[in-house]
Formats: sequence, structure tokens, C-alpha cells
Amino acid sequence: MNLSGLQLQDESFCDLLGKILVETGLPAHTLILEITESLLLDQSGATLANLRELAERGVQIALDDFGTGFCSLGYLNRFPLNVLKLDRSFVHEAHVDEKQRTICRAIIGLSQSLGLLTVAEGVECPEQMTFLLAEGCVLGQGYLFRRPLDAAAMSQLLTDCAPRDR
Repeated sequence: MNLSGLQLQDESFCDLLGKILVETGLPAHTLILEITESLLLDQSGATLANLRELAERGVQIALDDFGTGFCSLGYLNRFPLNVLKLDRSFVHEAHVDEKQRTICRAIIGLSQSLGLLTVAEGVECPEQMTFLLAEGCVLGQGYLFRRPLDAAAMSQLLTDCAPRDR
């Protein structure tokens, strides 16, 4: 789920999210909130405090579009991150372009060395998937796996995939 800068600066956000988790019964560790690099530029007290509180509650934090914005590698140490999302601009040509492969390898290696999950964005062909798997990136999203769904279709997919009582 994407998190906006306004939500991240709101001092009551973590309490509200906590109430929603209780009401829905969703375990905090199953929720991944995505933030962009630009949100990390705002190092106000509320932003960092909310990220830390979310992490303490067990909520996972993903850094979206890693490497495309204003990111400093220092953010990887300063903020409680669990996931780096490898931007589609790197993945797009990685199976045919050596520079793109090198960038992907570096980001995947950095993520793994820091104990973070890596999610490749924009996986559209089997060759990209094969490359990513060979590099140890086992999570991906993109048209190769499924086209975007509207709310009704997503609800049906989740219903169809839910475990059934025997």
C-alpha cells in the first residue's frame, strides 16, 4: 500500500493505522507500506518518528523506485526499511544491456547484504524473470505475472485463492 507524505507527517497516523489493523484483524507484519525516496528527504520529527513507530508495530516499509530519485545510501542506514523496490527503468533492459544488468546486480546485492527483500518492478518478459532469479531476486511485479485489476476482479481473485475449510 502506498503511503503519502501527508500521512507520514501526521502525528496521529500510526494510531489510526493501529485501529484499522485491529478492526480488520490484519497482522501488522503482513502489511507493507511503500514510500518514495522523496518522502525521505523530509526528515522532520514526525516523519522519522512515524516510520520508527510503524517498524516497532511490525509493519513492513518498502522503498519504492530505489535509485531513481534523490536517494542517499545513508537513508538505508537511517530509516527502518525492509524492502527495496528495484525500479522498472533498470529492469526493462537488464536482460539485454550490460549496464542495466550491472545496476540491477548492484542493487540486488546491496539489498541482500543489508538483509532487505528486493522486489523487481516492471517484469514483463520471461528473460527478465530468468535474469532476476539468477541474481537472487525472487520477488517481482509486472505484466508478466498479471495485468492490473479493478476492485471487483481483485476481490474475486482473493476469494478464489483463499484457503478452503475441509
